[in-house]
Amino acid sequence: MTEKEKAAIMMQVCKLWDAGKDEEAHTLQAAIPLQPYLAKVAKKLHVADFLIKAGYNLSEADAAFGPDCLTR
Repeated sequence: MTEKEKAAIMMQVCKLWDAGKDEEAHTLQAAIPLQPYLAKVAKKLHVADFLIKAGYNLSEADAAFGPDCLTR
């Protein structure tokens, strides 16, 4: 996902927050790929399962560290 695409999604997220649609905003924000170093920190803090179950986009972490990097 390009930086331009990420910025466009964040603009939509901000509009949803302003409209009081927090759940929709969170769901849309989770579509932005989580940076690999944040995924690595999440694994160390034992919250990787939360990220997976919440539907966070982990494609960049998978690309950097290999598929299923948070579960092994």
